Amino acid sequence: MFNKTIEVSVSNKFFLFIFVLMCSKFNVCAQSTYNVNNQTMAFLAANKIHKIGTDGSSAGNKTLYTNVITIGSQQIDCIVTTVSISNGSFSLPSSPSSGTIPFDYSANSGSGMSANEDSFFSPTINWSSGGGKIRFNFQFIAGASYNNSSNSGTNVILQNVFVNTYDIDGNGGSGSNQFNEFGGFSNTQFQTLTGGYIQSVFDFPENKTKFRSTTSSNISTITDDRTRVKVFYNSLSSFDFIVGAEGSGAAYYFIDFGQGPAWTNTPSIQVPPVLDLDPSGSSYDRYTDVSICNQSNSFAYNGTNVTSSANIDTLFFSFSTSDIVDGSSEKLIIDSAISGGSIALNFSNNASISNVVLSGTTYSVKAKVSGGISKLLFYKSAGTMTNVETEKLVSSFSYLNDNCIALTIGLRTFELEVFQTPFMSNLVKFEANIIVPLPLEFIDFKAYKKQGLSILTWKVADDYDADSYTVQGSADAKVFYTINSLKSSKKEQTLAEYQFIIPSNINDKFYRILATKMDGSIVTSAVVYLYESNSNSKSVAFPNPININTTGLKINSSEAFEGLINIVDVHGKVLYSKLIESMSETIHLEGLSLQAGVYYIQLLNEDVINKVIILSVE
Repeated sequence: MFNKTIEVSVSNKFFLFIFVLMCSKFNVCAQSTYNVNNQTMAFLAANKIHKIGTDGSSAGNKTLYTNVITIGSQQIDCIVTTVSISNGSFSLPSSPSSGTIPFDYSANSGSGMSANEDSFFSPTINWSSGGGKIRFNFQFIAGASYNNSSNSGTNVILQNVFVNTYDIDGNGGSGSNQFNEFGGFSNTQFQTLTGGYIQSVFDFPENKTKFRSTTSSNISTITDDRTRVKVFYNSLSSFDFIVGAEGSGAAYYFIDFGQGPAWTNTPSIQVPPVLDLDPSGSSYDRYTDVSICNQSNSFAYNGTNVTSSANIDTLFFSFSTSDIVDGSSEKLIIDSAISGGSIALNFSNNASISNVVLSGTTYSVKAKVSGGISKLLFYKSAGTMTNVETEKLVSSFSYLNDNCIALTIGLRTFELEVFQTPFMSNLVKFEANIIVPLPLEFIDFKAYKKQGLSILTWKVADDYDADSYTVQGSADAKVFYTINSLKSSKKEQTLAEYQFIIPSNINDKFYRILATKMDGSIVTSAVVYLYESNSNSKSVAFPNPININTTGLKINSSEAFEGLINIVDVHGKVLYSKLIESMSETIHLEGLSLQAGVYYIQLLNEDVINKVIILSVE
C-alpha cells in the first residue's frame, strides 16, 4: 500500500495560498476551516435535494447534498452545480434500479454498476458522435446554511481531501476513450507500470490536467488500478472537474471522495510545480504600492520562487488588458537581461517581442491578447527550462511605470504560472497599486539660536517623494542664494525630520528650503526669520499657535510696556500695528485676521525692536 506519510507530505503553505487567493477573489476571508483528515465524504441519494432543476441533468441545475461529512460537531453540506454540458446527455444504464437517476446513479444494480456505491458521485452519460464533456462544480458549505433565495451557503475550507475517479476506460466502441480533468491539486497518483491505461496530458482551454484512457475497451472491474486516478488536495473549498469521452456511446463515472481501496501495485506520484513570490511570508502572492515614476518594483522576494520535479516548458505572464492605462510607460522589466529586458505592456495580439537573453540563456517571447486578457509566454526555442533558469527568470521580473507626468492611479494585477508537462503550477499574483503621492508638505520649519549655533529644523510629510533639499539664505527675503543641499531620507508614512546648522560665516536673517521631487519639480517652504532676541526676555503670546479664525491674542511682556506692536509676515510686511500703553504685564490685541503661516510679533520702544515673538497660525 502507498505510504500515507508521502501521500500528504505537501507544503502547508499551499493551503495558505488557496486561502489568500479565495480571500481576495471571492471575499471568503471569514471561512471556517475543517480537517477532513482523508476520511470519506458520502453523496447519498437520501440526502440529495434538487434546488434548481428537477434532476440535475441540465446546465445550471443545482443539487444540495446534506451532511456529506461531519467533522467534530460541524456538519458539512455540498452544492453540486451542473455547469455545462457539451455533446452528450445524462442517460440511465441498461436494467436500472427503480428510482435511480443518471445525474448521480445510487444503486449497485444495473448494467456495469455492480461495484457502484451510494456514497460515490456517479453520473451515467451517453455521448453523441465525436464525444463530449460535462463540467461539475462542488461547493462545500456549512451544514444548514443553504439560502434558497441566493442558492448559496456559508462556504467552508476543507483540508486533506482525497478524490478517486474510477473506471477511466472505454465502452468498446472505436475511440470511446474516457477522461477526467482536474486542476489545483497538490499531487496525483495513478498506475504507470506496464499495463496501466492512464495517460496525463494538459488541456489548455480548460486549464486542467486531463487523465485519459489509452484504451477504448471496457475494463469490467470498476476500481481496477489500471483505470484509476487518485488526486490529493491539501485544501479546497470549491472543487471543479470535468468528465468526458473522445467517442460516442455510454460512459459511466465514479467519483469517490475518500482514500479508496488499497492499491494492488504501488502507483506513481506526480507533483505539480509550485510558484512562490514571497518564500518567507504566509502568502504565495506579493503586493506593493507604487508612488514614484521610473522605479522598478520586483515581483519576487529573495528565496526559492520555483519548485519543480522536472524541467519547465513555459512561463505564463498575464494581466487584464484594461489595467494598462499609461500605454508604453508601463513595462515588464527583466532585470540583468543583456537583451530584451524591457517589454511595453500595451502590446497587441501576436506583436513581435524581442528575445530575452538572461544569464546566457535565450528565451523566446510570444504575445497574445484575447478576451480582455494580455499574455506573454516565455520559453526556450529548443528544449525546456531548468529549475535554475526558471528561477532566474521569475526572480528577474519587475514592474516599472516611467510616466513621470502623472502616474494613473489604480491596481495592476499580474499573474504568473509555469507549465511542466502535464501540469500547470498554482497561480500567483503580483499586485502593483499605483497611488497618487500626497503633495510633499513642509509641516514645521524653524530657525533658532542654541549654544551659539544658528540652526534650521524642518519636518516633511511624504518625504519619500523627495530627492533632495536645498537650503537657501537671504539678507532681505527677496534674493536667495544656495548654501547647501541634503539628500532625502526617503521615509514613508511618517514625518521626516531634518536639521541644518548654518555655517558660522553666514549671517543671513531669512532662510527657506527648496524640496526637489523625484519628477524634478520644486516645492518651496515658507520663509523663516532668524532673530537674536534679548536673551533675558520672557515675552510670550498665548494661545500659540492660534487658530486661523482667532481674532484675539494676549501677550505677556514680563513688564509694563509702552510702545508699538507690529505683526509682520516672513517677508517683512506689517499686517497689524497698534500703539500700546499698558500698565500691566498682559497686553490684549484684538481685530486680528491672519492666514495660516508663521508671523513675528515686534514689540518696539523708541523706534527700536527690543523683543520679537514668533507666532504660528494654523
